[in-house]
Amino acid sequence: MSPPGAPHFITRHYVQDAQYTADAGQMAAAGWRVVSIQREPTGAIVATYAFHGNATVLPSPSSPFGTPRKRMPINRRMFFMGAGAGGLLIIAVVVALLFANLSPSGAAPSAGSAVSAGAATQTASAAYTSALDATSTAVTNATPAPTATPEPTFSPAQTYDAIAQANCNFLAVSVRSTWNAAHATVSVTAQVGPPWDINALHTTVENIVFDCFKAFYTSPETSAVQWVDVSVKGPVTDSYGNNTIGLYGQADLSRASARPFNWDNLDYLQAWNNGVYDSQWERNS
Repeated sequence: MSPPGAPHFITRHYVQDAQYTADAGQMAAAGWRVVSIQREPTGAIVATYAFHGNATVLPSPSSPFGTPRKRMPINRRMFFMGAGAGGLLIIAVVVALLFANLSPSGAAPSAGSAVSAGAATQTASAAYTSALDATSTAVTNATPAPTATPEPTFSPAQTYDAIAQANCNFLAVSVRSTWNAAHATVSVTAQVGPPWDINALHTTVENIVFDCFKAFYTSPETSAVQWVDVSVKGPVTDSYGNNTIGLYGQADLSRASARPFNWDNLDYLQAWNNGVYDSQWERNS
């Protein structure tokens, strides 16, 4: 049993507005008051009633369409919004019922009474429609619009390093780059494993250099780059028999020198053998 004063709730479904108007009057006479009303996409009305107390008479629906439905949870804000709209609607219904019963007992209602009852019904309908609109507007305004996630931004150094990592990596075990904004120069260093022989060393150096130059001078993201320096390093043994990391080859190319290049008809071997770069060098032993 609910504690004294605890509210009881019930929700009913009406296919037509007239069914709701008639049933709301019966519910109000029995002590039930409207706490929320909603209009479904089909045009039907869903009304939730509340009664304070331990016992009450629950009127039967005024038509087979006014069937009880399981009440969904109502938050505090929606409860008070619905209660206010329901209070206005109950007042309009009571006024309509009073006008409809003004004629003497046993006598037919006069034309004036009929007109007054019709006017009261229209008033009740207008009040109900206004309550629905207010509830719908409040619910719409209570839902915040989603916030667009901003696109991530990258610095020029990060952009150029990503290009170097993706393109200057022929047989490389690591690639790193630096950006000198004052001289508009990207310096790329690729480290490779030990070559099988001198021909393999030359092939590795020439491929890395060509791929790196092509990437930086054909990408729209690198329009600010005016010079590209490429160094290829790997394991070597110095004059004292010590193993260390030494230079395998390097090359430089400016944007001005690269402007006449037809990269689609040029390959790494042709470019290196014809000496089209601003400077180039590779080990021969």
